[in-house]
Amino acid sequence: MGCPVHGRLNDVPADRVVSFNYRTGETMVADPWNVLHDLGSGPGFFYSPELGGHWCAAKRETVIDILRNYELFSSRNIRVPRVERTVPSIPHHMDPPEHGKYRISVVELFGHRILDELTPEIRATARGLANELAARNEAEFVRDFAMRMPVEIFMRMCGLPLERRDEMIGWVQSYFHGASQQESNDAHEKSIAYLSGWLDEQLADPVKSGGHIMPSLLRTRVDGRPLTRGEMLSILITLFNGGLDTVAAQMTHVMRYLAEHEDQRQKLLDNPDKIPDAVEELLRRFSIISIGREVTRDATYAGVELHKGDMVLCLISAAGLDEEIFPRALEVDFDRLNRRQHCAFGSGPHMCVGAPLARLELRIMLEELLPRLPELRVRPGASLSYHTGVTLGLVELPLQWGESVNVS
Repeated sequence: MGCPVHGRLNDVPADRVVSFNYRTGETMVADPWNVLHDLGSGPGFFYSPELGGHWCAAKRETVIDILRNYELFSSRNIRVPRVERTVPSIPHHMDPPEHGKYRISVVELFGHRILDELTPEIRATARGLANELAARNEAEFVRDFAMRMPVEIFMRMCGLPLERRDEMIGWVQSYFHGASQQESNDAHEKSIAYLSGWLDEQLADPVKSGGHIMPSLLRTRVDGRPLTRGEMLSILITLFNGGLDTVAAQMTHVMRYLAEHEDQRQKLLDNPDKIPDAVEELLRRFSIISIGREVTRDATYAGVELHKGDMVLCLISAAGLDEEIFPRALEVDFDRLNRRQHCAFGSGPHMCVGAPLARLELRIMLEELLPRLPELRVRPGASLSYHTGVTLGLVELPLQWGESVNVS
């Protein structure tokens, strides 16, 4: 079997070829964590003929090295297989030094000052959604909480009208998990059109700009000049695509694990100060991202020959399960000493700028939900499956609980 894009199989050592499909593989959809864990016992850096042919990095140290080595592994293409978009992603698809000129303004959005200002709104959002759940005895968690909370927070950061929330949730879900590439593209274009119109309204009257994002974009200077409208729109699309589905997916794994492990859940109820440690260990155990890089030149790397234009898939989702770094990697241990050595948010110049916000959302979610949902459990008999690809999350998570507790 030959690779339809690169014709590389004749050039790759046989012991480095592993047929692995991170998007539609049956085992990935049914039980991704064991598949990802087992990849670590193989060559660690291997070639898959699936999806047009690409390299895969499954070991933590290799993943981190590739993410940091932007001179050999470029971010100009980050999807495997490649996907062309009408609006380029700033600064996501840029390499240093250009990348750094734009990243500063995005980093500012997630600094301590803005997060401190946002925390009451995030808690109010989480508490309102938690109270809605507490009024019942069951819910489909993805629809009723995980997708709603990060989308609402993004809309508040922009000053967008919350009545468009459900529409935006639909765009996010279709973009990342549409049944076809056409559905994904259509959702992407709708989100661009909406944010483009909103941006024009803000630029027409900047004094009335609400939220945190627009004032930051207006203050930004690149080489001494303001951002162009196109650059602002690109950054908005990056934030929209990068921080909503990812956080929602992470929430599903955290809540499933705690619903299935009463003893661990009780530890957090008895010791809420352990929640930040638990978040780090659960980020390590259930890292969700697979991100691509494009090889910039012919080179020897990890004992194999890379060709210019080869795509490399960094399996961050597998890196957290590396037994050489995290012994008994499939076990969750809130007291694991090196739990923060995960790379759930990436590494290097493109390390996720929204990591502080994601951690804050996860912590507040647990603080607000766990006390309100006693006897939390996955609905008996539920058949769970995963959506795969760039993010790895549960399609649905039906939860049940006992008589809810009133929490002020």
